[in-house]
This record gives sequence, C-alpha cells and structure tokens, in this order.
Amino acid sequence: MSRRVNRTGRSKGNGRFIALPYVVLNSPGYLSTKPPARAVLSELLRCYNGSNNGRIGLSVRDAGKRCNISNDTAALAFTQLEDAGLIERVIKGNFKQRNRKASEYRILWLRCDVTGAMPRASYRDER
Repeated sequence: MSRRVNRTGRSKGNGRFIALPYVVLNSPGYLSTKPPARAVLSELLRCYNGSNNGRIGLSVRDAGKRCNISNDTAALAFTQLEDAGLIERVIKGNFKQRNRKASEYRILWLRCDVTGAMPRASYRDER
C-alpha cells in the first residue's frame, strides 16, 4: 500500500482537525458540562473554518441530528455551554419568521473574527 503525496511530499488528505486545548479540557466550565453539551461543542468546532468565529451557525435541529440527541437536549446543551463560558451566542436565531436563520456563536477561547475581540478566559473558574 503506497502513500499518496503531492509534489511537495505532503499527503493529499483533508488534514482538518478540531483543537481542544488542555486548558479548556481541564477547566471547571468544561468539566461541569454533560456529554451531550461536549458533543455539541465538538460540532460547533467542526463548523469553525479558521475565519468564521463569531459567525458559526448551528441550529438546535442540526445539532440534534449530528449528535443523535433530541432537540430539547440540544437546546439544553447550548445553554450549558453558554453558562460554562465556553461559547457565546452572537446572533439569536429565529424560526418563526419567514426568513429562518440559525443562531450564530462565538467560541470564547479563540479570537473573534467579526469584531476582532481577544479570547476570553471566562471558561476558567479562578478560585
């Protein structure tokens, strides 16, 4: 089985990954969340492309389908992530009007690409 590489010697695979720093994984905010919330967080990180922090759109329905959980559990997971200080809802989505839009989120340990705001350490519980 040969490895497929391009002319520079790098593999042709997608190469994308999600990053969860140890400082976030060990934070009291992350440790206080339940497994469905952690799954939703990884789906939010999956939607992050490196230049859309503050515009990461993920609806409760899509999060429920992707994580194989109910819509109510997905909504609760978003609330838990916001309460833990891991994410922030920038634009609230609306399902009842004619133009349906998902809420847009910001991951707080990364720089905001919309406003240029620096990362927050609000996920850490300094005791």
